[in-house]
Amino acid sequence: MLVFKAVPLSFAILWRYLLVFPFVLMALALYGLVGGLLGALLGFISPPLYVLVIFFFGVSSGLIPLMVGSRLGLQSKHVAPRSGYGKIVVPSLIYGVVEALSIGFVAALAFGASFVFTAFDITGLPSESQEFFNALDARHISVFGMAILATFLAICALRAALLVPIAAASVGVDPDGRPYTPFFNFGAFFWPLFMIVAISYIGMTVLFAASFLGIGALTATGVMTEQIAQIEQMIDGTAPFGLTPTLIGFVTLFVVLACWGFCFQCAGGVLGFMQLSDSPKSTIAPSEPITQHSVQPATSSGGRLTSEELRALRKSRQSSRMS
Repeated sequence: MLVFKAVPLSFAILWRYLLVFPFVLMALALYGLVGGLLGALLGFISPPLYVLVIFFFGVSSGLIPLMVGSRLGLQSKHVAPRSGYGKIVVPSLIYGVVEALSIGFVAALAFGASFVFTAFDITGLPSESQEFFNALDARHISVFGMAILATFLAICALRAALLVPIAAASVGVDPDGRPYTPFFNFGAFFWPLFMIVAISYIGMTVLFAASFLGIGALTATGVMTEQIAQIEQMIDGTAPFGLTPTLIGFVTLFVVLACWGFCFQCAGGVLGFMQLSDSPKSTIAPSEPITQHSVQPATSSGGRLTSEELRALRKSRQSSRMS
């Protein structure tokens, strides 16, 4: 099953991704800087252009790490990329805009319907969070919970439908060996990939919660109390910031957990890509280079001519030329 096969592949992608993770961070920082400068320049012309540029750069930067992970996964399957890393920016922009607009529309529709259904007056609510939640009754909580669930399902569904096209865009080639086509194989292996995306998001949430509970348990038992208190002081600003072994360990733990979550999604897209490339409809296996086969001259299947027959044939050709 695709879901179970994606687990070992996710770890194969993870260790490769952790090796290039610092370079990905630097590239995203430079990409964000370019977007901010471009947005600021265009903002002098028209303020809405600033918002538009920041939106485009923001949504595309969220898809670039997924593109990199999918590319690493396909390379681990011996699929040679046909385009450089610079070619993943435009597909990241396209798919990022589609995801942002679609999920925003579903969320607005779900929560708008919740406010209408419950006759919820948001203007009369207190500003403090504790009083805000105390003002909600069971009916409000259940309806808003359904809106959150609908938004989460929409996020998982759209990401699952895009995983195979994202994998193809990461290497610049479709599963059938043709050059990359936007949205080609959209929705392929939808249900297995939907499960993978949902598991990745839920799994990351559970693992993050378990990590925080583990840190709290260590503090309660007196283990690393001073180190954790020092980190809390740095967060509050009461102590100067510094890289301590404990802080580096915690940051590394959370980075690994976050990276595994989308590496699991990348693994699903890679496996879907590979299954499509191995299908009978695929004319060229993407793991094999395209070679030009020379046409071999046809050979006669008849027997060899004798020396007398060859001399007679030669004489007949010469006589025909002279005539």
